[in-house]
Amino acid sequence: MLFSGANGYESSLGSEYDPETGAWTADRFAHKFVSFARENQEASLMELYDHLYHTVNGSHTTIYNHERIENLDNIQIQEFTTP
Repeated sequence: MLFSGANGYESSLGSEYDPETGAWTADRFAHKFVSFARENQEASLMELYDHLYHTVNGSHTTIYNHERIENLDNIQIQEFTTP
């Protein structure tokens, strides 16, 4: 399974700038993904998808290979982030 904010023909633009390092550190999709996942460990993967779909303007949020996952509503983010 893969979450993506762009298709194979699109670029992702930087949106999070770190003045200390002088570098763009993330695009809006990646920033929203990580922020939501950190703050909502008990949320389901479908809730994560819905959040990204509605908060990342211009993004084509997609979950690739989701057909092989039984129910995204029953899988929590913490299953991937907690040892």
